[in-house]
Amino acid sequence: MYCPFDITGVKELPIWKRGTISTEPVIDIENLPKFLVYTATRSGMSGSPVIMQRNGFHAFDGQQLTGKEIIGLIRLFAGVYSGRIGTEDNLQTQLGIVWKPHESMK
Repeated sequence: MYCPFDITGVKELPIWKRGTISTEPVIDIENLPKFLVYTATRSGMSGSPVIMQRNGFHAFDGQQLTGKEIIGLIRLFAGVYSGRIGTEDNLQTQLGIVWKPHESMK
């Protein structure tokens, strides 16, 4: 397992980083399977898994109720972090790029 700057959490667990989804995850950016997140990141974080967490009502079909809906907290693999936009100045807004998982990985 690779961690940025060889820093790990307790017992070799990864370090968690928080961010906010900036674009609608179901809409592709530039006709590519990616979306943007707002988070201050640094070099060495590319390739990190991105886990989405949300609380509320979750209908996974999105079109109609199927009886498989969930109310509560869920965590999903959202994709892989691959760099950022706005890297010249650490005080500048930084948008990270997340590549969505292939349909077979969901």
